[in-house]
Amino acid sequence: MAGLSRRGFLFAGGALAVSGTALLGGCAAPGDLRLSPEAASNLRLRSITVDVSPLVSRGLAPWAKLAKSTIEPELARLFASRLVPSDKRADRLVVRVDAITLASWAGDASGGGRWANSGGGSTDYMEGDAIVIGPDGAEKARRRILLALPSSFSGAWYLPDIDTRRVIGLSRVFARWVPDRLLGRN
Repeated sequence: MAGLSRRGFLFAGGALAVSGTALLGGCAAPGDLRLSPEAASNLRLRSITVDVSPLVSRGLAPWAKLAKSTIEPELARLFASRLVPSDKRADRLVVRVDAITLASWAGDASGGGRWANSGGGSTDYMEGDAIVIGPDGAEKARRRILLALPSSFSGAWYLPDIDTRRVIGLSRVFARWVPDRLLGRN
């Protein structure tokens, strides 16, 4: 009887990590700082900034630019009723994107053949933080966001611009998670 192959070991570890993330997705991440329900309902923002410098430092400047140009207007739309740019007493929202990971191919994960799911994952990820900073510069809230989407979410693998579509899709959904995570709905 052959031992567990390296690929099998890595796949099993990845499956365990993904299932653990799915099971614990609603739990607070280490370092999370939540707004109180009252503070969340009264949240007013002077500005919204998207920080993609971690992506740029990893040599992902084109993806960083695309993510920022997608997330900023989406956040402005989502927080429109809370934006008060002229109020110096209002908080600032900083959304930092730390990582974008695209699966090596876009399609379903079945893989077919004798060993289903043995061909690697087909999930795209975006990871970062939503941070509320008070007028005094103190951090009032920090929520970690780890978004996982099927690589096929943004279209068929054979489209010439599929990687661009995937980054845009991740960015839009990531932005939609920010109010849910900050305002206590998730």
